[in-house]
Amino acid sequence: MGGAIEKEESPLSAMRREFEEEAGLFIKDWEEVAYIVCPTVDVIFFRSFGDQTKVKHYEESLTDEEVFLWNSVNLPMDMVWPSQWIVGLCLDDKIRFPVRVDYKTDGER
Repeated sequence: MGGAIEKEESPLSAMRREFEEEAGLFIKDWEEVAYIVCPTVDVIFFRSFGDQTKVKHYEESLTDEEVFLWNSVNLPMDMVWPSQWIVGLCLDDKIRFPVRVDYKTDGER
């Protein structure tokens, strides 16, 4: 899920709103896991765990955004940057969150 933070909205409130709009499910408990600073945009990643069977698929989404559910073991190789490594980070309980990553140019640390 992704989207913009509205004026006077916190990143956490934006995450809750975007997930509810796109997946049709309100989740209160999100944990910020990464703050990625790029020259053109900053990106904040959150994680939450729960019953994925309640997430509405694309046909039921409240927006025109596609919603996919993947098993974290079998992720597609063509996922959008930085999804290739952010999923592993989100699943690592040994890391103290949130982490910050600074990029000099988009995609280059």
